[in-house]
Amino acid sequence: MPLPSTLKIRRARPDDVHHLMAMAAQPSVRAGMLLMPYPEPSRWADWPGRSGATDLVLVAEVDGRAVGHASLSPEEASPARRHVRSLALGLLDDYQGQGIGAALLAALVDYCDRWLNVGRLELTAFSANEAALALYRRFGFEVERRMHGDAFRAGGWPDSLTMARFNPAWQWPEAPASSFEPASPLPLQGELTLRRATLADAAALAAMFDDLGTVSGTTQMPYANLPLWQQRLSQPAEGRLMLVAELGGVVVGCAGLHPDSHGEARQHVRNIGITVTPGAQGRGIGRRLLAELVDYADNWANIGRLMLTVYTDNAAAIHLYRSLGFEMEGTHRRYAFRNGQWKDVHAMARLSPRFSRELDQDHK
Repeated sequence: MPLPSTLKIRRARPDDVHHLMAMAAQPSVRAGMLLMPYPEPSRWADWPGRSGATDLVLVAEVDGRAVGHASLSPEEASPARRHVRSLALGLLDDYQGQGIGAALLAALVDYCDRWLNVGRLELTAFSANEAALALYRRFGFEVERRMHGDAFRAGGWPDSLTMARFNPAWQWPEAPASSFEPASPLPLQGELTLRRATLADAAALAAMFDDLGTVSGTTQMPYANLPLWQQRLSQPAEGRLMLVAELGGVVVGCAGLHPDSHGEARQHVRNIGITVTPGAQGRGIGRRLLAELVDYADNWANIGRLMLTVYTDNAAAIHLYRSLGFEMEGTHRRYAFRNGQWKDVHAMARLSPRFSRELDQDHK
């Protein structure tokens, strides 16, 4: 079917909010995205106004009516991923199958490749959404990961796929595989203590992440920012747990459960971050931290799915995660820029026994 002759692709405006909310209420739009029925109006009120130079919300307009949208969001977690943008797309039921989604996607890809100079575009789609998957493949997106029990949608637990596309104009030099050089053991003795992190730990954690060996296993940057750590510890997100490990009274490791940013559909998900300073590695501290997080998630917080990413060259960490039930779901290519190299990460996840049984029952 040819494109509507009055189709116009433009930047979203504040007065598009009611159109965006109408799209979110459409069953097929809701089914294809992480949107809940009856969305909160305040969530949409400033969305078009946030569209800036590095993020973008586009609207497809037909006969003066906004019938589709596509958004581009920067990766805010770390400068190591400033080459990445996340993409989302939605279209009113009556306007699907007319090429409008392809026109929106083409506009975003062109903006990223030819103007913003983005290296990696990524998105998440439900595995059963064959029309969307076919569209994304047409534009060069490839599946990198399958996630089981990723979101609760319409009374069930469909699998999600993460897909990525690379800017063909970018040069991605292959660097030699890096390795973590053994650090000299810290002269620490005494009892290992695990406890919840407090604001008083900000200086110790900043000092720990000021070590290049510590930073190299994460997406954080050298020269740790003390005020940022103070902010993290003084304003923890709801559902977050941050533990520290003390050896001989010195903070030598930390681990956290972090809620997902996609709201109600993924309340059962937590992301894991874990770090042990190189001089204290090899003493079982990472295992103790991770085991405590798993126990807390399974037996107290009723978390169904734990997720993490790990650099592909970090064999010791991968072994640890596997030993505690984490399984490989895929590999994200050129995920982060670290120590002068574009690095791949493995995506791993663990389902609690209770949640795994629920998924098995749901798929019967």
